[in-house]
Amino acid sequence: MIRAARQRRVWGNISRYKFKSIFVRNIITNIAFIAVPLILISGILHWNSTRIVKNEISELSRNTLIRNRDLFDALLKKADYVSATFALMSEVFLFTNPSEDSENNRLVAQEVLDNLKPFVLADPHIDSIYIFSEKQNRIITLSGVFILDDFRDNNWMESYRNSHDTLPYRMNRVLFDDYLPVISVIKPIRNQPGGELQGAVIINLSLDNLTGTIVSDGRNEELSILDNNNRILFSENFSQIGYPLESLSQESGFSQMLAAGETVRYLKKGGLLLVTTPSSMGEMTYMMKIPLEHYEAKFHDAWVMFFILLLVSFLISLTASLILALNNYRPIDRLLEFVDNPQKAGETLFKSEEIKEIAASILTTVHLNENLKEELMEQLSLVEKTRISALQAQINPHFLYNTLDTIRWEAMELTGGENEVGRMLAALARLFRLSLETSGNTVAFRDEAEHAALFLRLLNHRYPDKFEIIWDIDPELNCYLVLKLSLQPIIENAWIHGIKPTRRPGRITIKGRLLKERVLITVEDNGQGLIPEELERLNRIISEDLDLNDQHIGLKNVNQRIKLVFGSDYGLSLKHHPGGGTEVELSFPRRKEG
Repeated sequence: MIRAARQRRVWGNISRYKFKSIFVRNIITNIAFIAVPLILISGILHWNSTRIVKNEISELSRNTLIRNRDLFDALLKKADYVSATFALMSEVFLFTNPSEDSENNRLVAQEVLDNLKPFVLADPHIDSIYIFSEKQNRIITLSGVFILDDFRDNNWMESYRNSHDTLPYRMNRVLFDDYLPVISVIKPIRNQPGGELQGAVIINLSLDNLTGTIVSDGRNEELSILDNNNRILFSENFSQIGYPLESLSQESGFSQMLAAGETVRYLKKGGLLLVTTPSSMGEMTYMMKIPLEHYEAKFHDAWVMFFILLLVSFLISLTASLILALNNYRPIDRLLEFVDNPQKAGETLFKSEEIKEIAASILTTVHLNENLKEELMEQLSLVEKTRISALQAQINPHFLYNTLDTIRWEAMELTGGENEVGRMLAALARLFRLSLETSGNTVAFRDEAEHAALFLRLLNHRYPDKFEIIWDIDPELNCYLVLKLSLQPIIENAWIHGIKPTRRPGRITIKGRLLKERVLITVEDNGQGLIPEELERLNRIISEDLDLNDQHIGLKNVNQRIKLVFGSDYGLSLKHHPGGGTEVELSFPRRKEG
């Protein structure tokens, strides 16, 4: 019966603590020690078999890509050779350097046309060949001789005009008349290197015919060719031709691959293998995209074996872990029984000295906690009394500004109307009311500006004609939040430490601006100013902990309150004003009221 009760208590503790239970954690730890080695071995075997399959796929794909590279390089080299052959023909030279005899020029053009026919008709990859003459402004094609202005397939002309040498280059374009995509091999003709352009040989390679020459292993491969600017020169997907590689989101794997200098990369997200190889011509990169769907069966079988091993390892480790965890949990169960009723437990409950020592410590802690609980109740009682005293202390300021308001009305009755004393009392009463009526640490700027203006009115009564105030505030600033009671200490500091020591009339300028991410308020004075060393020292002091004996306690107070309310990115700083005096800058985040 006792054993059954303990078993119920064990399972009750497990259900109560769940994964935080020591019993459950012991099971997990034991499973880890038993199963992890088996899982690691299974994982290594799976990784190795997958690596072998991937290497075979990569090698096959690389060989296919190299065969296509060699084929396309040969075609492009042939196009370069044909363009150079035409550029060196005497007939082409006479066509680009015409004589004054128009009949002779016509015969030369016919000879050039006759030379074109064998090349175009014999090679299925060549769609057309153009010979252009700058001096005649004419172009020869298989269809005849045309004036350039009447020849509409001229979208190659801009790149030709911008060429700087006689080397052939390649560009993507679409033929004007039949809208066929082609790769045009363009060889500029000059009378000498770096000399004046005399014309060009343009060989248009049909992309339709080039696609038909691609070597394929029947895996739905897709071949692409990039120029040296990573622009797609050729692709089996015609819609991508001419675009920069990075502009195609589906080709991001290629972009990362080229940036990392890799030649093979597997993309798990798209189920693709990417392979690249440089052109033997040194100015292009060949890329091939191979779907991995043909190899899914091999990968699937490897994963099935891996998960079977995982399941067997887990079942074995779970059984062994349960037995070990139950044996290890018995002392913990007895400790829990002791914690539930420490006064009732006896020495016979524990068999080991370690558990007995733990039980004694628990009993001592229980007695200590009871004493601490009594002390805590006394402290809470003191806190409650302090809170009541603080609430009572708030009555005095309210009584003060109500009394000031009463004195103002009495003064008006005695003098028979509004007077300077009444106005000062009204300003002082309003100043107290603004200081107390707003709850929280922040106020709208218009309220803070009103509080500062009331303070300045009272200060001006005391020191008439000693300073002038200039307000330069962006109207949009009024609804943004600033620190409560932040302007008055800065203005008072500007008067006491800036203007007053000069013994001459001064000026205080208050500016407010909305910046991109913050509210910026500056208080400038044209007083005695500070030397750079003193300015640096003050900036350092106001960032330190508050010292009630410090001369600039107001600046410190404002700076630390800003950082506490808005964060360490905002606060107060002092600068030398270009016109003399000191400039204090306050920064707050852009936060509207409401």
